[in-house]
Amino acid sequence: MRKCKKFLSGLMAACLLVSFLNVMSGRVGFAANGDSSVESQIHQLEQRQQQLAAESERLKKSINTKKAYRANILEQWNLLQSQMNILTERMNLLNQEIASKQARMNEIQQNMDENMSRLGERLKAIYKAGDVPELAIFLNVQNFGDLLDKADMVQKLSRYDADLIDELNENRAQIEQEKVALEGRKKEVEDSKSVLDAKVEALNKIKRENDQIANELLRRESKLRAQISANEARKRSLQNDIFNGPARNANHFTKRNGRYAWPVPGRRNISSGWGGRRRHNGIDIPGPAGTPIVATADGVVVEANSSSRWGHGWGYYVLVLHDDGKKTIYAHLSRVLARPGQRVQAGQMVGNMGSTGHSTGNHLHFGVMVNGRWVNPMLFL
Repeated sequence: MRKCKKFLSGLMAACLLVSFLNVMSGRVGFAANGDSSVESQIHQLEQRQQQLAAESERLKKSINTKKAYRANILEQWNLLQSQMNILTERMNLLNQEIASKQARMNEIQQNMDENMSRLGERLKAIYKAGDVPELAIFLNVQNFGDLLDKADMVQKLSRYDADLIDELNENRAQIEQEKVALEGRKKEVEDSKSVLDAKVEALNKIKRENDQIANELLRRESKLRAQISANEARKRSLQNDIFNGPARNANHFTKRNGRYAWPVPGRRNISSGWGGRRRHNGIDIPGPAGTPIVATADGVVVEANSSSRWGHGWGYYVLVLHDDGKKTIYAHLSRVLARPGQRVQAGQMVGNMGSTGHSTGNHLHFGVMVNGRWVNPMLFL
């Protein structure tokens, strides 16, 4: 009977031990491997985020180029408008001059008409007096030009009549010259205005086309920003799933007897210890790239560098302030899964192993700081 009881007690103890080991193995496996499907989605989202960021940068450059081009067009348009204003002022002055010349031409024409009338009367009087019989020819002239063509008769007129005809001839020539000059200047101004009008219209067309392209680029940029925000929100949601998942099953990671949990589940080898000639202020735990890294105790993330691969030599890293006042650092990560201000629990993933910063291979640099000084992490693990 006593042997039977001992056997049953031993059997129960063995069952409990196996059960405990299975639970521990399952939990460590979960923390080590994470949710591969979610991890894959996050990786895809991060790749997509990089693509979207690159496309956004290209769009911004295109938009800035279009804005600069538009500014150049506006500058040219303003210059043409200034030229147009100058030309319009010239046109106004020319119109005033033309009006003045026209008044002068009307006056000359009136004098010519009066002198022509006096000349006609004079010729009739001479003819009636019978002084110059050949003047009968003048009585049949059709116009002033016809009169001047009878040049051989001019010599037979009195000096006064000859001077009068010369004056009329000069006046007529003056009127014709001024007409030609004014018409030439007017045509020159009108041609210049036509050229400027064509340039302004061409610039307006280019400006409209440029504005359409710029507006389309702005629309695409707005849509892209929405995609980036949605992508980031989805990534954060998946990260929270990872953060919260292990935390719900990480009770075995909590500190016991002042000890912290091991930061790399399933990887116990240390490639570089504390101190030594290197004055190493932590320990290095090697492993494959992407190996999950977990928080060693409950705390709050105070720093999380995921933007600078150098990161003061740490590369991508996470710094956690624990409830007991100590700090732990997880450095050279390939990816950061924590953000400043976030509350983490022991065993919760904070990143993946990598070789960023001052590193020669994939490993985790784990350090512990007490009262502002780095101490040997093995004292707490």
